[in-house]
Amino acid sequence: MKINPHHYPQIQPTLNSQATKELGETQSSAPLRSAPVAAVDPVLGDAQKALQSLPEVDMARVAEMKQAISNGQLHVNLDDLTLSIQKYFQR
Repeated sequence: MKINPHHYPQIQPTLNSQATKELGETQSSAPLRSAPVAAVDPVLGDAQKALQSLPEVDMARVAEMKQAISNGQLHVNLDDLTLSIQKYFQR
């Protein structure tokens, strides 16, 4: 038996149906979650709280590095740096 498109009628969506209105009301009245879910493991939860309290960039360390560079205290092997950059971008 060959199945062709005439065996099954096409379903046309309707925008004004009662089900669509009820679905829209249900979705709009549901509260949105804005806070992250608490961790299951209490140790992990404490670590997450500690991590959130830290700044993204340690500006004191950045200032130390700038000072070391300007004083000539930081020495960089340019050959090793070049190889590392090449390896990174060849991935």
